[in-house]
Amino acid sequence: MSDKWGWWGHNGSDSYTFDPAKESNDFNKLTVPTNNLMIKLGNDFGPDWIKHTDIPHNNWFFWDNPEVPHLLYPNSANLRGLKDWIRLVPHDILTKTKDGSGTERVNRLLSKHAGHAVEWQDIVNPQEVTWSNSKRVLVCPSSPNCYSYYYNMSKDAWVAEICRRLKEQGYVPIVRGKPTRTLRSRSEHSRLYWDLAHGDYVATVSQHSVSAMESILAGVPAVVTGPHPCGNLATTFDDFLNNDINLPRRDQVEDWVDALLYNTRHKEEMRTGSWRD
Repeated sequence: MSDKWGWWGHNGSDSYTFDPAKESNDFNKLTVPTNNLMIKLGNDFGPDWIKHTDIPHNNWFFWDNPEVPHLLYPNSANLRGLKDWIRLVPHDILTKTKDGSGTERVNRLLSKHAGHAVEWQDIVNPQEVTWSNSKRVLVCPSSPNCYSYYYNMSKDAWVAEICRRLKEQGYVPIVRGKPTRTLRSRSEHSRLYWDLAHGDYVATVSQHSVSAMESILAGVPAVVTGPHPCGNLATTFDDFLNNDINLPRRDQVEDWVDALLYNTRHKEEMRTGSWRD
């Protein structure tokens, strides 16, 4: 799918296919038809970019990498670490509320592709979120486009401000460069959870990033300065600077992952149209 925007058309009882022939500026003509809707792709930056809050209807979904990033790392159900999993969030860019349960369906798909029983916990290995006396904070910036397009600021400016405020409070900020997707797939040492397991960090700081959820799943509090996929599990930056840290319990984390999995789809579900069931 090369187009930034597109329409999914109904091809029969169980098939929905992407139609790249539609003009991108037709987005505002679609209200709530029966068999068509719109998909906004996460990498649609460019001259035709449209901010999600400017879409005049709710009949659209956001397609991007899953909010549980471990699904894209090589594992028993995805041996080659292919981008077979996506997040498909209705009329928003990140999951904000729990609209249903996805655990049973995703575990069933994981087991199918692994050839034996697999649950998401087997792949993620979630850790208890705990407090550390360390003063080291891992700063995890998003891509430059996220800052410039969504927030009208630069990545460097965000990093500089975060580091300045952390230092004022006696913390030691460590800025993490985001490895390429290929490197993260090939090398476990390039993944965030590995850094957190070996770096003695009190928290991570991010904005508009799935790294916040990966941090929580690795047992490290996630501090956020803006939109994030962690529901009520994260800590705001101001609260963190005031020593008010959210340490969610294991059951709270698993309940929220259940919400994220509800908006998580395997691409075979998209190809067959079963995601509409």
